[in-house]
Amino acid sequence: GIPKIKIPNLHIIDLSHNGFTGDFPSKYFQNWNAMKFFDVNKTTYMYAHIEIPLPISLPWISVYYFNMNITNKGVNTEYKWTLNIFTAIDLSRNKFEGEIPEFIGNLKGLQVLNLSNNDLSGRIPSCLGNLTNLESLDLSQNNLSREIPQQLSLLTFLEFLNVSNNNLTGPRFMWARKE
Repeated sequence: GIPKIKIPNLHIIDLSHNGFTGDFPSKYFQNWNAMKFFDVNKTTYMYAHIEIPLPISLPWISVYYFNMNITNKGVNTEYKWTLNIFTAIDLSRNKFEGEIPEFIGNLKGLQVLNLSNNDLSGRIPSCLGNLTNLESLDLSQNNLSREIPQQLSLLTFLEFLNVSNNNLTGPRFMWARKE
């Protein structure tokens, strides 16, 4: 399973394409406090200062901006510069089992959630409707059942939703997008 590490400032977790098995690691979501808030006023790019000592009196200092690749909105996307308010969870393409935990609804700053290609079961929790900053939600290729909760229609920033290849039932509903 996933190592027991507490990282309260964690904004992005990508453990996709691994061989993780067992129950869905729901206890870890409770420690990801940085994903619970969204403060656009504190926007910067993720960076680190690199200081290289030189034989002369002044060291050479440079700024390194973090980049990453992550699947967002169904497309593998390269971010050359990553905003410090960008929050994402990608646990796709593992073999996690169990239900999606209710606590995930507390991660209100979350923008990308990809739990596709696992063995998750149970229902899609209605608390996902609390994730009002969510832009991409991929729950495809699991064993989820019951109806898609109507609360997902409250996600006004949602641009990508994939719940295909599950055991979902109930009436179909159309999502109208305001242009």
